[in-house]
Amino acid sequence: MSQSTSTPPAALGSWFKKNHAQKTELWVGYFKKHTGKQALSWPLAVDEALCWGWIDGVKKSVDADRTMQRFTPRKAKSHWSKVNVAKVAVLEAAGRMQEPGRVAFARRTEENTGQMSFERDAVPLSKEFAARLAEVSAAAEWHAKQPPWIPAYS
Repeated sequence: MSQSTSTPPAALGSWFKKNHAQKTELWVGYFKKHTGKQALSWPLAVDEALCWGWIDGVKKSVDADRTMQRFTPRKAKSHWSKVNVAKVAVLEAAGRMQEPGRVAFARRTEENTGQMSFERDAVPLSKEFAARLAEVSAAAEWHAKQPPWIPAYS
């Protein structure tokens, strides 16, 4: 099922209430920023999906003015970002979480939470490897110049 880009947030909540247990996907449309058109936003759509145990996935461009994003029910071993874990706490405190969302969240484990590379702490180099790296000046120089998004192992 597709949602139009003019779907208000309340309509998305109604769709989830009616269809969360029967449907396997939902494509939600968004206007791109340059259009200046206000409608359903990605953060609001994700919040509503989390309430019902669903999650956002693939995003595609429709045309110069619109994109669409696929939402699906969470699987039992679904990865949970730290951002979405924090969102669930806020949604629960606001009284917005629904039972299917609570069930999906309860299946979460430490092994499938916060495991994206940018969410993890850097792993330090062993003393042996650091010494070997220092022996090859070109390698040590290259390592020292890596950009911030490359983990700084030290």
